[in-house]
Amino acid sequence: MRINYFIFVFLFFSQIILAQEFRWHASIEKVDTSGFYNIYLNPDVTSKLRYELPDIRLYDSENNEVPYILRLDRKHNYSTKLRKLAIIKNKYHVRKGMREILLENKRKEEISNFILTLEKTQAIVSVKILGSSDKKNWYILKNSSLFHIDEKNDKQVEILIQDIPLTNFSFFKLELTGNSKEKLALKSVFYRKHISTEKNYMQLISPSFTQNDTLIRGKSIVTIKFKQPEFIDKLRFSFKDSDYFLRKASLLKVDSVGEKKFNLQQYDRKKYKFVITSSTPNEFFFTNFKAQQLKIEIDNQDDKPLKMTAIRAFQQNAYLIAHLEAGKSYRLQFGSSRVAAPLYDLNYFTDSIPLILKKVEVGKVFPNPDDKTFSKRFEVPIYLLWTLAIGLAVFLSFMVFKMFKIIQ
Repeated sequence: MRINYFIFVFLFFSQIILAQEFRWHASIEKVDTSGFYNIYLNPDVTSKLRYELPDIRLYDSENNEVPYILRLDRKHNYSTKLRKLAIIKNKYHVRKGMREILLENKRKEEISNFILTLEKTQAIVSVKILGSSDKKNWYILKNSSLFHIDEKNDKQVEILIQDIPLTNFSFFKLELTGNSKEKLALKSVFYRKHISTEKNYMQLISPSFTQNDTLIRGKSIVTIKFKQPEFIDKLRFSFKDSDYFLRKASLLKVDSVGEKKFNLQQYDRKKYKFVITSSTPNEFFFTNFKAQQLKIEIDNQDDKPLKMTAIRAFQQNAYLIAHLEAGKSYRLQFGSSRVAAPLYDLNYFTDSIPLILKKVEVGKVFPNPDDKTFSKRFEVPIYLLWTLAIGLAVFLSFMVFKMFKIIQ
């Protein structure tokens, strides 16, 4: 009885610890035929994920983790020619176990990809990418993400990094970390010139907005608010009938969704500058931009203020590609501040999976029991839960050992 009691307590706390990893869950519709499917991540799901969507997992009815490939519904067009970036710093920090690379974009070209060449390694490599115009204010373009390594030849390997915001920063900083004690000797960094990007979008629920025309300064301030933080990949502005206008404008995120730590900011904290005109649709595109409240400042100079009539927001379609069994139940667990992106073997076989797949919908999103309810009533620190779990595991191991000793 005593052992059964401790087993119950151990399993109880284990479930709490696992539940705390993810704040939300949702089931997905069953399929009639086994095969690969596109599991469509609607805005209710993506709004609860971190940048680059690392904190989502797929489980079957037996609680087995199911590998997936994250696919964003976009097609990049790059030049075939490789362009080399100047490395102005290549230093390994022993205490951090991290290699810091500082790159200079002398041509100030717009860059959205990197190809890293390293000495041959078996390590699993994580890369963080930052950008700056002055080497003082740094913006996070990509948080630490795991990457598969492709063998280039007997002595070198290659890492391809895509889907970073298209920017023309003068400097880029790469922080490379491996899962072993290797120093990850980086040899060179290349990129391919970005030509165009095609995306497929879905429209988000239109945000509310208010306009304040400050006649003294000749500016219009438009405040935009969504019901929840959303990943925004495109904004479209409409104005009351007005011919022949061309005005400078800027957009800034004013809520607290982004992070600011050690003078590093998410790229969506940077002020976007653009021009609105009477001769274009006034559509503006973003990458990895998450916000709930925005502010647009339109410079009217000596002209009459423009009257904004509508704002439409769009999010590019995102899917998990996974092999689903007919008639089997599956669920998603997602929304965590800690977990890193998974690294599945399935990513090596992306080219073997058809581009056109049937779409599977995700059901209603529910909070996990510990979120907002259990955790508020019982404020138990995570380190204490882990300590209890480890202690119980040690105790159970001792009891099992003692029982075997008595039997003998």
